[in-house]
Amino acid sequence: MFLAPWMLLTLLALPVILWLYIGLKTKRAASAVAYPDLITLLKANQKRKRTLFPLSLIYFLALLFAFVALARPTMPVAVANPEAGIVLAIDTSRSMRQADVIPSRFEAARAAVRSFLDELPQGVRVGLVNFGGYATLNVPLTQEHEQVADALERLYLIRGTAIGEALIKSLAAFPDLAERPVSGESNGLATVILLSDGRNRGGINPLDALEQLKAKDITVHTIGVGTNSANFNPDAFGGAFQFDEETLRTIAEQTGGAYVFVDSAADLNDVYKSLSHSIAWRMTRQEATALVTLLAALLLFLSLSLGQLKRQVI
Repeated sequence: MFLAPWMLLTLLALPVILWLYIGLKTKRAASAVAYPDLITLLKANQKRKRTLFPLSLIYFLALLFAFVALARPTMPVAVANPEAGIVLAIDTSRSMRQADVIPSRFEAARAAVRSFLDELPQGVRVGLVNFGGYATLNVPLTQEHEQVADALERLYLIRGTAIGEALIKSLAAFPDLAERPVSGESNGLATVILLSDGRNRGGINPLDALEQLKAKDITVHTIGVGTNSANFNPDAFGGAFQFDEETLRTIAEQTGGAYVFVDSAADLNDVYKSLSHSIAWRMTRQEATALVTLLAALLLFLSLSLGQLKRQVI
């Protein structure tokens, strides 16, 4: 895309310049005087043509980029999304101390969130909710990511699992829909990343909370960690340690988010990293005139420098 596309008409000058260049070369050849050693002259002329051809090509490429620069080209660039708000909802029920995810589900989650915070660009607002039998908004949405990191270190495990309460507490962190920034795509400006290893055992039903989230256009990405229904072994863990995969999947799908199951610290870290890239950044177009002009200048300098080195006196 170009900010001044009409300037691309200047590219029509390139064929004219090429025609003049060829005509000048032909005229010089026609005006050559006789040489006594014709074979030596022909060899030198062929070698000179081979040398000049790539130099001429580089020179005309430089002209091409110079004319393109006049049209003020743009290019897609990833920039931090200052309108994005992200609430991290982390399950701190006692089952999170299980070590099937090394060193434990809780420590693996905490490490992944730390990496997530480190990769967030400045200006993106993030908050923190933890939940067990009840949910707590530890840090409201803030651009001070260190506050969230500090609160993350102070989390401790509690009894119970209240996923619905975690959703409601996360919802409360966002301004009303009418007060949010106006954007070309509203979906994704308010996002919850919820991690759990269990199933709802108190408080509001998660599916009832889901309706409130949908009404306020909040996207929820859900992460199930530990043992899902497909791999559930009641003799090994007991029902308290099996997370409700169906509910987590429903919450994600109905809010436009993604559901992911992880059973290792490395996979968990990758999930948070991927979400960081997709939520906190947005693509925009920025003018690239300076870049194209620099490229044209470098090609011109290269053609002139090589021409100077290859110059032959016959």
